[in-house]
Amino acid sequence: MRYDYKYRINNKDKGDLAMELKELTSAEQVVMKCIWDYGKDMPLQQLIENLKQDYGKDYKRTTIRTFVLHLEEKGYVTTCLLYTSDAAD
Repeated sequence: MRYDYKYRINNKDKGDLAMELKELTSAEQVVMKCIWDYGKDMPLQQLIENLKQDYGKDYKRTTIRTFVLHLEEKGYVTTCLLYTSDAAD
């Protein structure tokens, strides 16, 4: 069995969200936009692929995890573990 991360957008009042957007770095804004555009819980691998394809950002997995950790600390996303069965196991 393998696991990966997926990210869920936290629901906030639009007024609060607009104020908090100023707190994001430009890289965090790109990551958050990518998650918003996906529109549902987003697996980490999908986030990596979408950032590369849609935004030309070829970030390392650990770098993206760091960005998302900051987004979680700021209340934008929640991190969940996604368990998958691996046919090769």
